[in-house]
Amino acid sequence: MSFSPSVLLLDEPTSALAAKEVGQLFALVRRLRQRLVTMIYITHRIPEPFQIADTCTVLRDGKLVGSIELRKASTDGTVKMMFRDVARATRPPRRRRQIAEPVLTVERLTRPGTFEDVSFTLHRGEILRLAGTLGASRSEVLRSIFGAERFASGDIRGARIERPTPRGMKRRGLGYTPESRKHAGLVRVLSIHDNLCLASLDPIAPRGFVTRAMETPYVVRQIADLSTRTNDPHLPVSSLSGGNQQKVVIGNWLNIAPRALFFDEPSRGIDVQAKQQIFQIVWSQAERGVAVVFVSTELEELIEVCNRIVVLHHGRLVAKVRPGQTTLAEFHRLRMEGAPDVIEPSERPRARSTI
Repeated sequence: MSFSPSVLLLDEPTSALAAKEVGQLFALVRRLRQRLVTMIYITHRIPEPFQIADTCTVLRDGKLVGSIELRKASTDGTVKMMFRDVARATRPPRRRRQIAEPVLTVERLTRPGTFEDVSFTLHRGEILRLAGTLGASRSEVLRSIFGAERFASGDIRGARIERPTPRGMKRRGLGYTPESRKHAGLVRVLSIHDNLCLASLDPIAPRGFVTRAMETPYVVRQIADLSTRTNDPHLPVSSLSGGNQQKVVIGNWLNIAPRALFFDEPSRGIDVQAKQQIFQIVWSQAERGVAVVFVSTELEELIEVCNRIVVLHHGRLVAKVRPGQTTLAEFHRLRMEGAPDVIEPSERPRARSTI
């Protein structure tokens, strides 16, 4: 603002702001408007443009959908412009509708100031979507269950794990592909071969001594099964495209033969074809009985993929819904505003979890 701009571009300015700070930002925007400053405001939060903007222009898949005057528009109309409820070109394979065996049960998981009272049960062969906007603490919940971050109270049922650690959860059959593959999912100075074996060194070399020959079958299998494009697995993993790097992150965890897999934003920063391949991997793992928790901001592509959706809003669980029981617009409102009454009856059966 020290440069007194005549045009100001604001790209997701509220993504990391608290409610009070958002109010301060909007007050600034209104003052600038009175000074005749032109502003372009980019946001994924539907209610915000109605508070400060004159018009709304919607882009989808890199193309202009249209522009509307907000005084004549509704939130439903805007949401319909943003998303399209169309059949997918590649449908997920048929999965069992009733999945009885619980693999992981989380009860009242809490970390004050981050998330509170988060509970859900994950079943064998199920794909459960953990949904919410930025700041909903979806990734924080996954990291706490996996043991990468601490939680204050709650229970992960099965072995009554009070203080999970990544090593302990891995031994119980839980794999986790983190939100940032570059910073947490890969060791970028190592080769594709090495990155595919990082999580599975215990089964590869149970006596503690490992050789390339012992690792090679694990590497060859994942490169083939996941259709990873590489001419030489001994090249640095950084030489691969984003989509193929993501396949290496996934293949690393598939080598432990997991019972459950956490996918945190697996389609971020990759092209459309690679996204489809990642989704196919997720579906095929569910068909084999692997329980899956999926975190993603891709509404159109994922709302029909999952068996169930758990919605978080500011760190609190506000809804448990099934994709066929809600529209895209309704689901988007749940993410934005929360709906504490939209909770399914208690989940059954409450049998012993296997993790």
